[in-house]
Amino acid sequence: DYSKPSSKNGSPKDNAYKQQVTKFQTEMMSQHSTRKLRSYMKLYTSIDVVKLASFHDATEQQATAESQFLPTLIAYKHKMKQLECTAGAASESDNTTTTKSLVQGQIGSALDIHYYITTNNSGSGSMVHVDEAEKQRRFENFFMGQIQQNMDILKDVETLSTKV
Repeated sequence: DYSKPSSKNGSPKDNAYKQQVTKFQTEMMSQHSTRKLRSYMKLYTSIDVVKLASFHDATEQQATAESQFLPTLIAYKHKMKQLECTAGAASESDNTTTTKSLVQGQIGSALDIHYYITTNNSGSGSMVHVDEAEKQRRFENFFMGQIQQNMDILKDVETLSTKV
């Protein structure tokens, strides 16, 4: 029975709620740091791990900063993995939909930047190399073209004689 307190610390229901709130707050703090990391990585094509760690508020010595920041980079990449389901599209021929289980699909990356880490041959440090960000569709060219086309039509309409 969850309505009765089981101990001085509160009911199990309250404890579960507190754990969920704590976990949520931890995730939100990590989201702030991952947004910051992403913004710095978008500025560079390659950057030293120690320099990136210093941007990320790491204040330790160089060797310690690198060894402690590399897991952060790997965790960021791992955190951005997601299950992508490509099935479920409607079939036009027989108006049916094929559905798959929620656990079926392929693991894909939700990152809009792709990076990899290399270690120098001398072992003196690691570099983060950022590949070009995934191409996003640019709609502004389409809309600007449509606006220009509408302006041309408007000019043509204004030159037409409307006398009856």
